[in-house]
Amino acid sequence: DQLARHMPEHEFLAIRAGHGTRYDMHRRNLTVMERTLNMRDEFYNRIRILLMPSITETWGMAALEAMCSGIPVIAHPTPGLLEACGDAGIFKLRHELDDWIRAIEELDDPDRYKVQAMKCRDRARQIENDPSPDRFVDAVEALVG
Repeated sequence: DQLARHMPEHEFLAIRAGHGTRYDMHRRNLTVMERTLNMRDEFYNRIRILLMPSITETWGMAALEAMCSGIPVIAHPTPGLLEACGDAGIFKLRHELDDWIRAIEELDDPDRYKVQAMKCRDRARQIENDPSPDRFVDAVEALVG
Protein backbone atom coordinates (compact mmCIF):
# COMPACT_ATOMS: atom_id res chain seq x y z
CA ASP A 1 0.00 0.00 0.00
CA GLN A 2 2.81 2.41 0.87
CA LEU A 3 4.68 1.69 -2.35
CA ALA A 4 1.54 2.19 -4.42
CA ARG A 5 0.93 5.50 -2.65
CA HIS A 6 4.49 6.71 -3.26
CA MET A 7 4.75 5.37 -6.83
CA PRO A 8 1.49 6.34 -8.57
CA GLU A 9 3.09 5.86 -12.00
CA HIS A 10 3.51 2.12 -11.33
CA GLU A 11 0.79 -0.54 -11.28
CA PHE A 12 0.77 -3.00 -8.37
CA LEU A 13 -0.94 -6.37 -8.03
CA ALA A 14 -1.45 -7.88 -4.59
CA ILE A 15 -2.80 -11.33 -3.81
CA ARG A 16 -4.92 -12.26 -0.81
CA ALA A 17 -2.60 -14.83 0.72
CA GLY A 18 -0.31 -15.40 3.65
CA HIS A 19 -0.37 -14.15 7.18
CA GLY A 20 -0.93 -10.50 7.90
CA THR A 21 -2.20 -9.60 4.44
CA ARG A 22 -4.10 -6.34 4.57
CA TYR A 23 -7.35 -6.36 2.66
CA ASP A 24 -8.24 -2.70 3.13
CA MET A 25 -5.80 -1.39 0.54
CA HIS A 26 -7.50 1.04 -1.82
CA ARG A 27 -5.34 2.77 -4.38
CA ARG A 28 -6.05 3.54 -8.01
CA ASN A 29 -2.80 1.82 -9.05
CA LEU A 30 -3.27 -1.24 -6.81
CA THR A 31 -5.32 -4.29 -7.75
CA VAL A 32 -5.98 -6.97 -5.15
CA MET A 33 -6.77 -10.42 -6.53
CA GLU A 34 -8.10 -13.51 -4.81
CA ARG A 35 -5.93 -16.55 -4.16
CA THR A 36 -5.53 -18.88 -7.09
CA LEU A 37 -4.29 -22.39 -7.69
CA ASN A 38 -2.91 -21.29 -11.06
CA MET A 39 -0.24 -18.83 -9.93
CA ARG A 40 1.75 -19.11 -13.15
CA ASP A 41 -1.02 -18.02 -15.50
CA GLU A 42 -3.08 -15.81 -13.21
CA PHE A 43 -0.39 -14.06 -11.16
CA TYR A 44 3.19 -14.46 -12.42
CA ASN A 45 2.17 -13.74 -16.02
CA ARG A 46 0.82 -10.37 -14.84
CA ILE A 47 3.83 -9.08 -12.88
CA ARG A 48 7.32 -7.79 -13.71
CA ILE A 49 8.71 -7.79 -10.16
CA LEU A 50 7.74 -9.84 -7.10
CA LEU A 51 7.76 -7.87 -3.85
CA MET A 52 8.10 -9.94 -0.67
CA PRO A 53 8.20 -7.72 2.43
CA SER A 54 7.57 -10.80 4.59
CA ILE A 55 8.50 -10.62 8.24
CA THR A 56 8.98 -14.39 8.31
CA GLU A 57 9.41 -16.75 5.40
CA THR A 58 10.46 -20.32 5.95
CA TRP A 59 11.66 -21.00 2.42
CA GLY A 60 10.41 -18.66 -0.28
CA MET A 61 8.68 -20.91 -2.80
CA ALA A 62 6.84 -17.94 -4.33
CA ALA A 63 10.17 -16.20 -4.88
CA LEU A 64 11.61 -19.26 -6.62
CA GLU A 65 8.49 -19.70 -8.74
CA ALA A 66 8.84 -16.10 -9.90
CA MET A 67 12.55 -16.58 -10.57
CA CYS A 68 11.78 -19.58 -12.80
CA SER A 69 10.05 -17.08 -15.09
CA GLY A 70 12.89 -14.58 -14.82
CA ILE A 71 10.91 -12.27 -12.55
CA PRO A 72 13.17 -10.28 -10.21
CA VAL A 73 12.40 -10.53 -6.50
CA ILE A 74 12.77 -7.70 -4.02
CA ALA A 75 12.47 -9.09 -0.50
CA HIS A 76 13.01 -8.44 3.16
CA PRO A 77 16.03 -10.55 4.16
CA THR A 78 14.35 -13.33 6.11
CA PRO A 79 16.46 -16.48 6.53
CA GLY A 80 14.22 -18.45 4.18
CA LEU A 81 14.30 -15.83 1.44
CA LEU A 82 18.04 -15.35 1.78
CA GLU A 83 18.53 -19.09 1.32
CA ALA A 84 16.02 -19.48 -1.50
CA CYS A 85 16.99 -16.42 -3.55
CA GLY A 86 20.71 -16.41 -2.92
CA ASP A 87 22.58 -13.70 -4.78
CA ALA A 88 19.75 -13.36 -7.31
CA GLY A 89 17.50 -11.71 -4.74
CA ILE A 90 17.41 -7.99 -4.14
CA PHE A 91 17.19 -7.55 -0.38
CA LYS A 92 15.85 -4.47 1.36
CA LEU A 93 14.72 -4.00 4.95
CA ARG A 94 10.93 -3.88 4.94
CA HIS A 95 10.74 -0.58 6.84
CA GLU A 96 13.12 1.23 4.45
CA LEU A 97 10.53 2.43 1.92
CA ASP A 98 12.98 4.62 -0.01
CA ASP A 99 15.25 1.61 -0.62
CA TRP A 100 12.33 -0.38 -2.06
CA ILE A 101 11.37 2.55 -4.31
CA ARG A 102 14.95 2.86 -5.59
CA ALA A 103 15.15 -0.88 -6.25
CA ILE A 104 11.93 -0.82 -8.27
CA GLU A 105 13.07 2.26 -10.19
CA GLU A 106 16.41 0.60 -10.98
CA LEU A 107 14.53 -2.33 -12.50
CA ASP A 108 12.66 0.12 -14.75
CA ASP A 109 15.90 0.28 -16.76
CA PRO A 110 15.56 -2.46 -19.43
CA ASP A 111 19.25 -3.40 -19.30
CA ARG A 112 19.30 -3.75 -15.50
CA TYR A 113 16.05 -5.71 -15.64
CA LYS A 114 17.50 -8.09 -18.23
CA VAL A 115 20.62 -8.74 -16.12
CA GLN A 116 18.53 -9.34 -12.99
CA ALA A 117 16.12 -11.63 -14.87
CA MET A 118 19.07 -13.74 -16.05
CA LYS A 119 20.37 -13.99 -12.47
CA CYS A 120 16.93 -15.19 -11.39
CA ARG A 121 16.74 -17.88 -14.07
CA ASP A 122 20.27 -19.01 -13.18
CA ARG A 123 19.33 -19.27 -9.50
CA ALA A 124 16.19 -21.26 -10.34
CA ARG A 125 18.28 -23.71 -12.41
CA GLN A 126 20.82 -23.98 -9.59
CA ILE A 127 18.08 -24.91 -7.10
CA GLU A 128 16.49 -27.33 -9.59
CA ASN A 129 19.80 -29.15 -10.08
CA ASP A 130 20.70 -29.28 -6.38
CA PRO A 131 20.57 -32.92 -5.18
CA SER A 132 20.23 -31.92 -1.49
CA PRO A 133 16.40 -32.11 -1.33
CA ASP A 134 16.41 -35.63 -2.80
CA ARG A 135 19.07 -36.73 -0.31
CA PHE A 136 17.02 -35.23 2.53
CA VAL A 137 13.86 -37.07 1.44
CA ASP A 138 15.82 -40.33 1.16
CA ALA A 139 17.25 -39.85 4.67
CA VAL A 140 13.82 -39.13 6.18
CA GLU A 141 12.25 -42.09 4.40
CA ALA A 142 15.05 -44.35 5.68
CA LEU A 143 14.31 -43.24 9.25
CA VAL A 144 10.55 -43.65 8.94
CA GLY A 145 10.44 -46.65 6.63
